[in-house]
Amino acid sequence: MTPESVLIAALRARDEWRYDDVAALVDPASRDERFRSFCDMSRPMTIERFAEHYPELTGDTLAGAYSRWREQTKDPEANITHFLPDITSYAELTALDAATFLARWMANEDDRAFLVKRLRERDRAVPAYLLGVPDGKEYVVIGSVYEADDLAHVLYRWVFHRVGEEPSRGPVEYEALRRQPDGGWRLLADHFSFLQCRGGTSTILGEEFADLWDGELD
Repeated sequence: MTPESVLIAALRARDEWRYDDVAALVDPASRDERFRSFCDMSRPMTIERFAEHYPELTGDTLAGAYSRWREQTKDPEANITHFLPDITSYAELTALDAATFLARWMANEDDRAFLVKRLRERDRAVPAYLLGVPDGKEYVVIGSVYEADDLAHVLYRWVFHRVGEEPSRGPVEYEALRRQPDGGWRLLADHFSFLQCRGGTSTILGEEFADLWDGELD
């Protein structure tokens, strides 16, 4: 597969909630580094780690400062659950493999996830368009830049085609891919907006969903 075809396959898999398939299209070293970085960031703050951050503190001064930090800090593992709702502890996090971590991370970051969760919690039907590629949507590759023989940057945008209307086009986005030892290409998950709009996104809810928030949107 070419860098362009790998990227399009990943975008389609993302739109269809097939995040395990997306993770399988990511460069293993990049995937592992993403997981290692999150685990390192999420490590419990023991007094030993606290001392590393504040080497000027010793003895009772260190113990007192650490105690005050613990009192002022909410659940130290809440960061994990925020990004991975099914994982409630550092031990559970480190028991994952990198591919599973990345798939769960992306699923939780999907801006459709919260809406679908609320619908299911209230035994409401989930519209088919939330679970797959909307009719008329395609991804168009604009071009590719090869920074090296094994590193490509692919520029693309989404385009919506509607009957009787001019196509609407999204902003130009890009992703990097690395050639693997077997000659294939895999995506680099080296930034937190991986496969997402770098400028951020917003979701406009239709009136049919307003009651799910019980006045929270007023």
